[in-house]
Amino acid sequence: MKAQDDNSSVLPRFDRPALFGLLLLGSLAGFACDTEVGASYPNVLLIIDDQHSRRALGVSGNPIVRTPRLDQLAAEGAWFSQAYCNDPICGPSRFSMFSSLYPSETGAIRNGVPLVEGIKLLPEYLSELGFFTGSAGKNHFADKEDTHGFQELHPHTFYGTPSDSPFTAWFEDRFGERGCEGEPYFWKVRRGWMDRLDGKSGLCTINPHPADLCMEHWTTERALDLMRQAKEEDRPFFVQASYLAPHHPYGPLQE
Repeated sequence: MKAQDDNSSVLPRFDRPALFGLLLLGSLAGFACDTEVGASYPNVLLIIDDQHSRRALGVSGNPIVRTPRLDQLAAEGAWFSQAYCNDPICGPSRFSMFSSLYPSETGAIRNGVPLVEGIKLLPEYLSELGFFTGSAGKNHFADKEDTHGFQELHPHTFYGTPSDSPFTAWFEDRFGERGCEGEPYFWKVRRGWMDRLDGKSGLCTINPHPADLCMEHWTTERALDLMRQAKEEDRPFFVQASYLAPHHPYGPLQE
């Protein structure tokens, strides 16, 4: 990375198109920070969803899909209608977004491939500036031992097993409180998709559980926890809320 004479050398350049996501900048009501660093830098909430075509948005003119919250963010913020991903695959696209480099430069040309040694990602730069950095949901890091600058991680562990996933423990507690037993529907759908147990693709089945027991709800709760933690520590934050949906396997709610 070429250093510059002004303060712009502190952070990498992020002037290249990247993974579809939404950045919310500002103090965010209820999460204002009064530290010296916080006076210079805003809190940042990065919202990412996966495999979400811009055509499947109300703001894009889709007459069927209903996305009122995303439409509101677009209406009240900036809507980049021509933005695109640098790579169609999960891991390489995320590494590209967080590094401002093309996959050919990061070395992560497919899932499971780590970054070229020496490349730093955005959370690492922000950590050095004094930010609290946290991630809830999907990361898809090739090296599970490398947090890439995130000080707190709540991964959904999609490619692990149910026993590995923090989401599973949360679900079982919530489900048990209602006098029920069972596993998250997500894992059942995933097994049908990955293993083709029933000879079908298993890509789309109805999720019988209520919305507050879904992985998306868990991701939102964990992201809020991270922002509260930053507030308690009186530090500006960079928090990622990364949702697996609408990535397959699909499990739409009955409602």
